[in-house]
Amino acid sequence: LYPALFALVAYSLSAGNAGTAFRYRTHVVALMLCALVALRAHRAQERAEHARIRRSAGFLPVAPRSGSTA
Repeated sequence: LYPALFALVAYSLSAGNAGTAFRYRTHVVALMLCALVALRAHRAQERAEHARIRRSAGFLPVAPRSGSTA
């Protein structure tokens, strides 16, 4: 993630005219897409592990009681 963020900062500082901005934009977009794919895969892996832990613990979600005064 750090290279993508640093590239974004460098892009924002160096985009002085439209030609420069259009050339550098391709690098920033590619790095941001890679970061999004990596974060999405990490989130999917965490969700799968969390679901596996819940299944192995025998956890059953219980709906809250309506009108309870606890």
